[in-house]
Formats: sequence, C-alpha cells, structure tokens
Amino acid sequence: MAIPRSSPNIFASLQLAKEGLAGGHALPDTELKASINLVLAQAAQLPDTIELGDMGFIVLEGLDACGKSTLAKMVASTNEFEILKTPPSSIAEHRTLFDESGQDSLRRAFYFVGNYLALKELKSAEKSVVFDRFYFSTVAYAMAAAYKAAASLPPASDDCWCWPADLPKPMLVVYVSVSHEEQCKRLKHRAAELKQPLTDEEAKMIPTSQLSEVLERAYESLFEANQDIPVLKLDSSSTSPTALRDQVFACLEDLRQRV
Repeated sequence: MAIPRSSPNIFASLQLAKEGLAGGHALPDTELKASINLVLAQAAQLPDTIELGDMGFIVLEGLDACGKSTLAKMVASTNEFEILKTPPSSIAEHRTLFDESGQDSLRRAFYFVGNYLALKELKSAEKSVVFDRFYFSTVAYAMAAAYKAAASLPPASDDCWCWPADLPKPMLVVYVSVSHEEQCKRLKHRAAELKQPLTDEEAKMIPTSQLSEVLERAYESLFEANQDIPVLKLDSSSTSPTALRDQVFACLEDLRQRV
C-alpha cells in the first residue's frame, strides 16, 4: 500500500487521491460535494492495476503559454497520434468548480485522480496518444502552490517527486520551455484572442518570473527523480512548431530503434 508523500497535496496512489477527494464531504458546499461524488464514482470503476498492453503514449509538459498545445496539434496533424488532455473530458466540466473552490487539497486531488481517468480514455483511442499535460504537471503545480520560492522546494531525492507505482509511465515526455518575455506576450495575446481573463496562475506569471522559476525547478526535480522516463527538452522561444514536431518524431524513432 502506498504511503502519503512528505509534501502537501501530493498523492502517491489512486487510493490516496480518492481519499483526498472524499475529505470534501465535510464541506457545506453542496454543488462541490455533488461534483466530488461524480468524480469518485468514475474513479471507483477503475481497476486496481491499469494495464495498457502495447498502448504507449507520449506527454507534452511545460509552463502555460510555452507552446505545448500548439505542438500537440502539430504532432497529431500527422495522423499518427490523437490528443487527449488532463483533466480528461469525462470530468473536465467540474474543473472550474474545483479551481475556484478555495480548497487547494481538493483541487489537487481532483487533478491527481484525473491522470488515472485519462488512461481510461487512452484505452479507447484508435491511435497512439499524445497527452497535453499529465502527472508531471500535476505535481509541479501542486508544489508551486505549496512552495513560493524555488530554493525552498524539497531536494530531488525526496519521495514527493517519485512516479506512483500504480500509474503507467509514458514512453516519452516532451518538456517545452519558453523565455519569460515570450511567455508573457503569448499569455496576453491568448487572453485577448479568447476574450477571457487570465487564470490566477497565469496572472501571477506576468509581473514576475518567480512562479515560473518554481515550476521550472519542480519539473527538473521530477526529471531527476524519474530518470527511467525519457525526456526531450525543447525551447519554443524562437523555434517553429514544425521544427519542434520534427524533433519529437526524430526522438521517437531513436527510442524505437533502441528497443
């Protein structure tokens, strides 16, 4: 049985994440409790061990506005992959409610459970899958909410960075980075284009790079702690999406030849 991780709101297994969600039953918010029950009902249908067989998947990770969603579309445009996101479509409608609940532990438990439910959608996919965010992002953003400075994060040797034993691993993680200046330009442009305000986390990235630095350090700790997962690092600041896509496929081909 997995034991709780040493850092707050990091769940070492599906069972612990479900227990974290169930803690919201004591809250007076009936709408939130209804969403908790719906998510837990879906999680209860998952097997104790998730078997994917030969169904491998890749994951795109990175900060907001780094270009990973654009890259995901470029990868999928080859018709070899289809895009899935976390939280998955089966629970995505509840995301805003958890984000705005003011209950960070519940919010993080929701995202942790979402990774497991996303694999259920993967098993129904007709092609290979590229995930737009997965477990590494879940941990990085949870840690950034708990630790306000990069220097205060736990060392990479801490168990909080370790991949859960009951969660299948991707065959490749593509980490997309971007300069802070370019990130801010993209965030503002995206908000204007969508006619939507920035999220709280996006807004915090505009005036200072501090949140970005914490997230970047968190990702680096995750990569160091899980060296059995191949990681391809790309910088989208001045590289075209087409060139980035070509690098992803070159890396995949290299991995296939090593098997």
